[in-house]
Amino acid sequence: MTIYRNRMVRRVIGSITALCFLALGAFALLGNSGDLDAAGQDRVFWFGITSIIAGALALAMSWLIKEIDGVWCSPPKRWGFPHREK
Repeated sequence: MTIYRNRMVRRVIGSITALCFLALGAFALLGNSGDLDAAGQDRVFWFGITSIIAGALALAMSWLIKEIDGVWCSPPKRWGFPHREK
């Protein structure tokens, strides 16, 4: 496995996003106070699992994919509202 170091700003921003997903998932799993009914607790549990999986995949993709532009891309440029050509 090769860890790529090109486009560092985009890779770091992707990593921060991934860490936020991981933190959200951990909070969903560990922060459940038990005030919810069984269906609500089940939803919180699976949301936490899904968020942790998404965070782990995003962190791996941020550093292991050679061309990062296809994964973490910037929004298209807008020249004003409504859209007009320059």
